[in-house]
Amino acid sequence: MKKILFSLLSIGMITGCSKDDNISDNYIPALVVTITSEAEEESLRSQVEDKSGFDGKAKISPTGSEDGSYIIYVAPEIRSLPAYAFSWCDYITSVDFVENVLTTIEENAFIGCSSMAYVHIPGVISIGNEAFRSCVSLKSISIPQETTFLGDYAFKDCKSLANITFSDNSITTIGDSVFMSCDRLNIIKIPYGVTSIGSSAFWGCDALNMIDIPGSVTSIEDEAFQYCTSLTSIDIPSSVTYIGNNVFNFSAIKEIYCHPTIPPTLGGPTTFGPDNTIYVPRTSVARYKEYGGNWRNYQNRIMGWF
Repeated sequence: MKKILFSLLSIGMITGCSKDDNISDNYIPALVVTITSEAEEESLRSQVEDKSGFDGKAKISPTGSEDGSYIIYVAPEIRSLPAYAFSWCDYITSVDFVENVLTTIEENAFIGCSSMAYVHIPGVISIGNEAFRSCVSLKSISIPQETTFLGDYAFKDCKSLANITFSDNSITTIGDSVFMSCDRLNIIKIPYGVTSIGSSAFWGCDALNMIDIPGSVTSIEDEAFQYCTSLTSIDIPSSVTYIGNNVFNFSAIKEIYCHPTIPPTLGGPTTFGPDNTIYVPRTSVARYKEYGGNWRNYQNRIMGWF
């Protein structure tokens, strides 16, 4: 897909010589979309030109490649992929954004694109709520450096999603239920700068066995790692001041390494599961055991470790 896009731009598709006659010369290529078969071309054309929310300012044209790919052109003032633009288009197999043309993906833009296995989103600043929800064939995603917002439920129920890469970007929040029920996701490195992990962010990620939480995180919200049945240990950095309820309940976690010297506030009586051992700084053991509040429930499971 990347080779196709590079070739198209290199040979001057933007000049209009390869566009359909009904595409204005000042329209610019924004996306390359591949579909399952030519039989779906009319469905794609209808979705883009009639139903997508582009307000009549988007057109499609075949690339001429044998892989069933099409260029989507937009008027220069269009900077966002509209909400529901490709919702439930089960015939789309891949999407490649032209860098810095569409910089925002609105809510539900690709929800239910069940055949989409590949997406490349360079230059995207914002990924809206539920943008890729239920894209069950999507295997990997790279969140670009420019991205500052990752909406709630953005990748929920992406059952094949095994690899997520965060560039050094400006995201400050992992939203609520962002990766909920991503069954094949096994390793996550959250970028430094994130301050909050939202409620149910990794709920039900059955294969998750390692997560790196950076020292910028201050809060971990309710149920963030509930039902992570492959996650056996976790490090909570010293920056964390709040841990919600049921965060580690019903997971496989046995060992929690809690680095803060002052006990974080717990959001409820069942933050930790019944089998968790909580390791804290050796000099803070007494403080944790005497802290009161919801920490009273874990006095017998707090141990010093350094």
